[in-house]
Amino acid sequence: MLADGQTDRQTDGHADRSTRRSENARERLLTYTRSHEFVVDELGAAVFSGYNVLGDGTPQALLPLLTGHTETELPEARRGFDGAQPVDDHPWIWRQLEDAGYATQWAEDSAEVGT
Repeated sequence: MLADGQTDRQTDGHADRSTRRSENARERLLTYTRSHEFVVDELGAAVFSGYNVLGDGTPQALLPLLTGHTETELPEARRGFDGAQPVDDHPWIWRQLEDAGYATQWAEDSAEVGT
């Protein structure tokens, strides 16, 4: 028997998990939409529609976009590999943008991983 005001999708005062997930997904979409509109409409950001990965991992996906070079064209940077060097000297696009007077920012989505 259900408590007064409780639906069959709720038990012991806990909302159904799928309902919460849907509500969270809807809120994320709304937040993303508002953020996207602001960055594009107000700040004039570029959106890479139809962007394609040029390999099967993160470096292969991002290095060409951010440096203009494939992973194999740049110095070895993987930790533990012979001759590995920090990526500090890679020809990152933000260096060119900064030289042209633009403000740039890099944000890490998982800082605890340290990528």
